Amino acid sequence: MTLRAGLLGPGRRRNGLGPFLARWCEAADLSVVAAAGRSLERSRADCAQLAVDLGHPVQAYDDLGVLLSEGELDALIIASPIESHCAALEQALEFGLHVLCEKPLVAEAESALVPALVDSFQAAGQVLVENCPWPEVLPALDQLYPSRGKALPQQIEMRLSPSGSGRPMVEDSLSHFISLLQGLLPVDGDCRTTDIGWSSQDPDCQDLELSFHLHGKFPTVQARFHMAQCAEQPRPAWLAVDGCRMDRRIQMTDYRISFFAEDRETEVSDPVGRLVYGFASLIRNQDLERIRSEAERIRDRAFLYSQILASW
Repeated sequence: MTLRAGLLGPGRRRNGLGPFLARWCEAADLSVVAAAGRSLERSRADCAQLAVDLGHPVQAYDDLGVLLSEGELDALIIASPIESHCAALEQALEFGLHVLCEKPLVAEAESALVPALVDSFQAAGQVLVENCPWPEVLPALDQLYPSRGKALPQQIEMRLSPSGSGRPMVEDSLSHFISLLQGLLPVDGDCRTTDIGWSSQDPDCQDLELSFHLHGKFPTVQARFHMAQCAEQPRPAWLAVDGCRMDRRIQMTDYRISFFAEDRETEVSDPVGRLVYGFASLIRNQDLERIRSEAERIRDRAFLYSQILASW
């Protein structure tokens, strides 16, 4: 059964992911049939390009409320700038739609609203997924380091290459690092961070490191998150667990993704594609336990996100 989705933020301005998410939605049989942008003129241009990419018409809107009332949709994909996320989530709740939302879920100033939003989605049985796909690549770590074992890690590191600088660099990237921690540890709402340190708090800093200790129902973990500005694709990225490091490699001609460690390399399917497929699968299967679990991960991630940013 083909599902119908609306897309908020169909363009590539400000590094938007709308077109990429739309293509992965189509691959998951979740057809993007309408989109809303900042103006009708821009939305029409972006939807015309989407129609070429997707192979079918995409109706253009400049008002999300009108799109939702006319679209006869199953889901909403939120790929717009962060300041519009909270209102869009509330509208999706009103119209009974499942939501895949670009990270972070809401702006930091609205973080106190996340628990109520999560509760509302859960109560309505509506799927809520945040675009944090890094846990999807963790099987590659096991392939590259088969002797690593299943013991809970003591040290977790990651490097990403956002396009911004200073605090915006952190706001844009931190959800990814927290999702990686969630993929490796039993993170829950009782987890706490201590000894939070920043290598720099210069608003123009283009290379910085965040470090902290994470405490929970596991031995204390030393976490380090490296961020270095990079405007050009492919952007360098790596992760390391207890010293076992793997670096990402992207072949831009066909966007093939692999991870390597010394002379070993393993190819992975696009983690965003896997996340989108999982989102569509949750809508179709209506597994309430998995829907609840996904929502709880978002709640716990938002809590740590706010706690860490408050230390800046």
